[in-house]
Amino acid sequence: MRSSISTVTYLIAGAVLVTQMSNVASAAMKDDLGVMFRSDSSLPDPGGIAGTVTNKSTRNYHCVELVFKLYYNSATTGPAEKRIRITNLNSKAVRNYSAPLISKAGFGLQRIESCSVTAEIPPDQAQKRDCTIKGNVTSTTKFVGVDDTGRRESIKNVYLLTPDRKLVTTETLSTATKRISDHRTGKKYDSREFDFARIPANKSYIVQLSYAWRTAPERVNIHCPDAKGRYEFTIKPIKHTGNRLGG
Repeated sequence: MRSSISTVTYLIAGAVLVTQMSNVASAAMKDDLGVMFRSDSSLPDPGGIAGTVTNKSTRNYHCVELVFKLYYNSATTGPAEKRIRITNLNSKAVRNYSAPLISKAGFGLQRIESCSVTAEIPPDQAQKRDCTIKGNVTSTTKFVGVDDTGRRESIKNVYLLTPDRKLVTTETLSTATKRISDHRTGKKYDSREFDFARIPANKSYIVQLSYAWRTAPERVNIHCPDAKGRYEFTIKPIKHTGNRLGG
């Protein structure tokens, strides 16, 4: 079987680094899975790793881990690698991922490994311990903002955090856009949906966009289950109103 070579580009400290990776997994995985990655500056400092995984095969992968080797300058230290778990990657599926780093680092995909997941919980038990949190984000600027460097940037991620500001998971806003009207002001907005699935119950969370964007409200505080005891519920909309820096 012919080995494939993937070329990926990531941004770190303002310079674009290109790394060619080959033989990053077992014969099946390296041919079946296409991995793209980049620096994610929308996460809290020092940022993180984001990208997509594409299952090009007819196989279903229940659990894989992307293993990134981390590179530091002489003044920074940290773990040698970062593992990102992807579950239920079905045939022909494309999955987005985003994960924070604890120290500023360059990175390259080292390998892909298979992993195991716990057995599925029967539906009558799952609803007692997992939540699905749905919502939408609106924008008057077609989900485009200007960051503190003056660069135009798409607003596409929403974050679920613990009350002490630790990242739980990241969800990508839907590509489908709805046009809605505010009857109180007469203004029209673009709206995109999101949902966080399989979130552990009996905990409190924060939902918000990146700190770079001004929103109303700034964050949404929730508890799972909600005040009505529901494990699947919709939270109030988050409206993008401007940039945290520069207007």
